[in-house]
Amino acid sequence: MDEIDDRQETSITQLDQFLVVSLTDQMTDEIIKNVMETVLEKASHGIKGVILNYSMVDMIDSHAFLAFRNISIALDVMGVPSVWTNLKPGVVCSLLDINADFETFPIRTANNLNNGISLLRKEENNKAQARI
Repeated sequence: MDEIDDRQETSITQLDQFLVVSLTDQMTDEIIKNVMETVLEKASHGIKGVILNYSMVDMIDSHAFLAFRNISIALDVMGVPSVWTNLKPGVVCSLLDINADFETFPIRTANNLNNGISLLRKEENNKAQARI
C-alpha cells in the first residue's frame, strides 16, 4: 500500500492580473524562499497585486512573519501592492504574542479573498486616476 503524503503545499495562482498565494502551516525556509522568488519574479512581469492568503494557517512564528512582511515590502518597492487575507484568530494572537511591528510597514489586510481582490482593484483604479 502506498503511503499518502498529507502535507499541504503552498500554491500560487494567477487570478486576472493578481497573484493569490495560498499559504499553509508547513512553512519551511525552503518553501518561504521559493514563494519569495516566484512572487517577485512574477511581480516583475506585470502583476498588479499579490494576495497572501492565510486561510490554511493556524499560527505564525516570528521567522515566517518577518519573511512574509519582507516579501510585502519588496513588492511595495516594486510598485506592486499586497494584501494579507483570511487571518484566523490564532494567527492574529501569534502576531500579538511576538510583538509584530505593524507601524514601520503597515500591512494591508482583508477578512476574505473577495475583499482582498476588491482592495487591490480599488488601489489599481486610484493609481490609474492619479496618472490622468
